[in-house]
Amino acid sequence: MPSDASGGLIAAMPDPDKIALLSRLCDGDPHVAAELRAKIMAAMAANSAGAPPVAARTVADLRARAHGRQDKPTTNTIPSWPDLIRPPTRFVSRW
Repeated sequence: MPSDASGGLIAAMPDPDKIALLSRLCDGDPHVAAELRAKIMAAMAANSAGAPPVAARTVADLRARAHGRQDKPTTNTIPSWPDLIRPPTRFVSRW
């Protein structure tokens, strides 16, 4: 949650609500932070209710986009198991 958005929502809260939350915080109530976050998230959700919905992407869409990318190489850079156990192609004997 962006701090500028949450700061604006906290500033818009009525003073009695802010005073009550601060009093509980000073009294050591461990649930104040969670309650404040929940109130802010609910207010943010209510504010974005008029925003156009975001279309969910399907797996097929994501795969098509991934296969359509040309900026990354498609070769596997991790050696396969036979390549790991194969002896070096050039062996130098010290005898």
